[in-house]
Amino acid sequence: MKSESKKVKIESLVEGDTFAFDGNIYTLIKNEQISRSFNELHVKCEGEDDSIRIKKETSVWLDEVVNVRPKPSEAQSIIEKIRNDRGILVSVKFIPINERKLSKAEIKSRDKCADDLLSNPKFVKRYSDGDNIKPPGKNIDDVAYGICVNRVTGRDNKTKKKKKKETNESFNRLNTLRKAIRRTFE
Repeated sequence: MKSESKKVKIESLVEGDTFAFDGNIYTLIKNEQISRSFNELHVKCEGEDDSIRIKKETSVWLDEVVNVRPKPSEAQSIIEKIRNDRGILVSVKFIPINERKLSKAEIKSRDKCADDLLSNPKFVKRYSDGDNIKPPGKNIDDVAYGICVNRVTGRDNKTKKKKKKETNESFNRLNTLRKAIRRTFE
């Protein structure tokens, strides 16, 4: 499935052109010259308005069907949110899930482990209440098999608390001073 596409320089783009650049497909709204060597492009990408500054000599593909980098989805990855000391969200990481099929020996040990868990009265008491079961688990069997798959494959329990790193008191004071200086100049 080939479409007609040609490579053109940024400065020759006109309103309404659709072009591919850096793995994304953009529709040009406005092309402004901001210096001798740069243009600012007001574009629409995935329904959102954006502006990009690109060198004039840069070439892009017009009307090309390209493979756009897929956005990570919850089905393909685990979302890890990183917060600072105050609890403000700093960044979000998408950790890909590398799932593999279990071998026959692993399946046997998983089933034995799950049977042991389901016969444990403490486990049954804890997870018989549906409020203690978090998605994607739907019932006590899902929880037991999920725990046992993690044990068999060697994955760590994600609810372990992280150890706090010991920091030097002078380092904390230095960071406090940096933050105060930054606030005064804002």
